[in-house]
Amino acid sequence: MGVREGLERVLREYPLARQEDFTQHVLADFIRHGLRDDVAHAVGQSDRLLFKGSAGQGAWARGPWVAVFDKLVTAGAQSGYYPVYLFREDMTGLYLSLNQGMTEVRRLYRSDAQTALKSRAANFRAMLGKEVAGFPRVSRILWARHNMRENDHGYARETQEAIYCGPGGRPYGPISEAA
Repeated sequence: MGVREGLERVLREYPLARQEDFTQHVLADFIRHGLRDDVAHAVGQSDRLLFKGSAGQGAWARGPWVAVFDKLVTAGAQSGYYPVYLFREDMTGLYLSLNQGMTEVRRLYRSDAQTALKSRAANFRAMLGKEVAGFPRVSRILWARHNMRENDHGYARETQEAIYCGPGGRPYGPISEAA
């Protein structure tokens, strides 16, 4: 299965799957392994890259995700920056976003975390330069707090400064835009 087909499968099956038991669910396993592997194959394997997919930890996430982590930048979603497919909670689309970890920022900057996120996002954009020139800058809440571990993927109520988030700053609607 390719990335496009995998993304379509999650969009189609996730709403019903969330009503079922999470433990050893076929779709959760597909997101953690199958879709993750499809993205890895499309991107190209490298000793520098880590691929991870998540449908939640112990319970269904409202929005699953698949991310690519560059070991020189970060080994997980808690720090650094990384590209990630973020599925909308209502499963009407998904974001292809360059996100940054919030756990580390909250630990280091405490009450001024939001200012730090914006500043760091500007710095990351500057480091990436013209490589991401076609993508708009977006600042919005992509994730809402729910019954997830705080360190799972930067779930928080405060604004998350996404570095770039799809053309026009909107979620990908028709799957053809995401592939």
